[in-house]
Amino acid sequence: MSVDKLTLIQDDILTLQLHNHVLQAAGYAIISFNTDGVMIYASDSMVHLTGYTPDEMIGLTYEELAQLLAPTRDLTCTQSFEHDFQSHQAITHHIISKEGDERWIEYRIINTLEDEHIHALVQDVTQRYLAEQALANQIQQSEKQYEEIQALFDKVNKLEQLKSDMIRVAAHDLRSPLAVFVTHLDVMSLELQEPNATPDKDALIAHMEDMRLATKRMRRIIEDILSLERIEQNAQHAEYAPVELTPIVQGIFRDYQTQAHANNLKFTLTCPNTPLRISGDIAQLREAVANLISNALKYTPQGGDVHVKIECKHNQVRFEVIDTGYGIPKDKQPSLFQPFYRAKSKETRHIEGTGLGLYLVKNIVERHHGELIFKSVQGKGSHFGFELPLLLP
Repeated sequence: MSVDKLTLIQDDILTLQLHNHVLQAAGYAIISFNTDGVMIYASDSMVHLTGYTPDEMIGLTYEELAQLLAPTRDLTCTQSFEHDFQSHQAITHHIISKEGDERWIEYRIINTLEDEHIHALVQDVTQRYLAEQALANQIQQSEKQYEEIQALFDKVNKLEQLKSDMIRVAAHDLRSPLAVFVTHLDVMSLELQEPNATPDKDALIAHMEDMRLATKRMRRIIEDILSLERIEQNAQHAEYAPVELTPIVQGIFRDYQTQAHANNLKFTLTCPNTPLRISGDIAQLREAVANLISNALKYTPQGGDVHVKIECKHNQVRFEVIDTGYGIPKDKQPSLFQPFYRAKSKETRHIEGTGLGLYLVKNIVERHHGELIFKSVQGKGSHFGFELPLLLP
């Protein structure tokens, strides 16, 4: 061998040793695989990254190397290791070192066009990986907190708007019955102040009846508004527990039988004999059931039918109130569950209310992870109700 060729070989060896020292100082190791996927070279730095010496690793296949470095990895992950290694430029893998330490290593493919072997630089990126994961978790937590704050902000805005609407509606709806009440008081005072005034019993009774009705209207308006506030407050401290819905419906049905009889309505109830248990808050459920039954009785003219039904379908408890009442105009149905909205028609304009009942029902059903039931045809009646998840034994 010539001196020049020997010098070149010595230079190549020195260059390789220098490269290895530089890579080792930088925290890198070098590994190489042949075309059959067998490791043919591992630099000494691999012992610092994995705890295994080059002699323990050379001769291993992709699969064997994956099982050595990650013994808990399943077959799918092992196949993924081989695929990733052959087709990607930079891949991070979780490993367990020979000493049992948990680490993350990254390898970068450094193949050249002239070489069919697969070469890669390997680096311990545990600290970087953990820092990135911590940052990602912090970002995720911050996003979740932001969403919670945004939801709370939206809820506060909604409640503030609702409070403003309550004040507006109360001021508007209370003005009329209050005016009736004051007018009759003024008339009665003038009549009694007349010299030698003799009270007319029939006139006094008429005045008193009008005042009683006005007072009743004011009380109903106030109760509706307070009911909304009470439900909103109770929702913050609701106690959800296993509840039998059938006894609740039966009790409220009995409460309204007198009103139905007074209005000459056919008022019927159908319910199963088997228990229907749901997770719910009894106070809120009673409010929802009572609202729907009360509405049906209110908006069904004399001689009509109101049928209350409860049943189980597809692991859902289904409560329904079906009436043959006035029905709701189609153009007014989209806004029906908005607060303070009343779908007035020629037949129902005389019926009093604040438009809060269905809004309450909608909120209660949503809090119980249920779905509303609604359909109506003007002049033929309405069908209201809800479905709630059945508690399975």
